[in-house]
Amino acid sequence: MAILDVCVVTRVGPDRLWELDLWERSLDRLHLPRERTRIVVGDNSGSTATRMRITDILRDGGWSEWALLIDKGYNCAKFTKRPEEHSYHQARLFSRLVRASMLAPYILSLDTDALVPPKEALGDLSAYQVLKSRMMEDVAAVGTPALSRWSGDVAVYTVDSVEPWGRLKRSDIRKPGVVEEVHAFGTCLTLWRGDLLRKYEFKGEPNIQGKCRQGLEWWTYKMFLSHGYRLLCDWTVRPRHYKSEGVYVQA
Repeated sequence: MAILDVCVVTRVGPDRLWELDLWERSLDRLHLPRERTRIVVGDNSGSTATRMRITDILRDGGWSEWALLIDKGYNCAKFTKRPEEHSYHQARLFSRLVRASMLAPYILSLDTDALVPPKEALGDLSAYQVLKSRMMEDVAAVGTPALSRWSGDVAVYTVDSVEPWGRLKRSDIRKPGVVEEVHAFGTCLTLWRGDLLRKYEFKGEPNIQGKCRQGLEWWTYKMFLSHGYRLLCDWTVRPRHYKSEGVYVQA
């Protein structure tokens, strides 16, 4: 077994079969070292066709190490207290993927509805190479300014305080060529330090109140910041976030 460089983790939900073409293109555009890359997919789609498509992509793409974890517990209709229950369930699933990362030094979260920019748009470096170059000893994660498929706003934030977790402030989207220290971002295309993510994992959002803070990431960011680590957003890497087939969110 080769020494791993990175583990890609992806969650696939219901009715997302069309997004897997985007995911396959993104994997190719990342130019990952395939002999040193592990891919872990959490499939809660409940779809045999989706499961078969994921398997085909991983097998035919020449990825030497991969795992497909089936999550049978997800049923969106059964959640009567959304988004709270949904958030906690997704946190458990994401943590399961992280635990399967096999001690990879980096973990790259990649959403199926995202399309990674090509090397030509990044000075002939892949998005993975750019994000990895931003990593330092005190940096826990490097995120990207993906636009929300629901609101169209950029999912990058700062907070008034870490303890207690303060009021969120959304970043301004117009920041070309900037690497900014922030407090939170989405998981659309994010590079994490593997040791730290395996240590803290995801826990929904305990101790954080308000509907706008039900994302599974808030607890993890709070832990990173509380222990002196920094979070960076690289505004040079801008993935497209698709809200339907052929239609992506635009600012």
